[in-house]
Amino acid sequence: MSDAGKNFKIEVQGIIRKLRKLPGAVDIEVRRAFVERGIGFTFEMKKNAFTGYSGNRNSDRLLQNRSGLLRRSFDYVVTGGLKEGKPLTLLVFSQGVKYARLQEYGGVIRPKKAKNLTIPLDDALTSAGVQRYSSVRDLISYHPKQVFFKTVNGKTFVVSRGVPGRDYKREPKLLWLYILKKSVKIPPRLGFRDRWKSSPETMRLLRKAMRRAADRVEREKKQEGGT
Repeated sequence: MSDAGKNFKIEVQGIIRKLRKLPGAVDIEVRRAFVERGIGFTFEMKKNAFTGYSGNRNSDRLLQNRSGLLRRSFDYVVTGGLKEGKPLTLLVFSQGVKYARLQEYGGVIRPKKAKNLTIPLDDALTSAGVQRYSSVRDLISYHPKQVFFKTVNGKTFVVSRGVPGRDYKREPKLLWLYILKKSVKIPPRLGFRDRWKSSPETMRLLRKAMRRAADRVEREKKQEGGT
């Protein structure tokens, strides 16, 4: 065999060894990219999909962060890979919050037992947007003088006369506690899927992972040649 033939054979064997190591390198680097994307996406959701309670109850663009349950529910997991013999997969999700699906896809809320939904107004909320009263008994104890107020256009409100703990006669202020509604339509506003689809970050990280995998194999090949 000529020297050219020997050199070609040696080069082919080197390529074969390199290709055999490539899947393992890809598995390592893609897993790393998936972890990075999972962390980044969940952080992005927690930071950009919510706003603090502002009293603007008509805002549909962002969710008002009150209890923080939905914001804390976002997580990710990376499964599969060469060791498991399954495709390497990144899962991003929300768990443990029943109303997450409603906020993502939208829908109509109707009362299950009562005739109307009681939608709390600002006077029934704390400065953080959390309801002041956990039960009807609690509400009545603070506001014994409640009345139903119906406007000319048919809207019905629960109103209290006076400020709790003060003389009602000296403080005749009206507190607007609730509005009664037969149903409430919730628009889709979480944007979980749209944020994932519209972000170029996943493909950017995968391209970097492929380059790192090729570099890893090349380094290992040079180390073998030096031993």
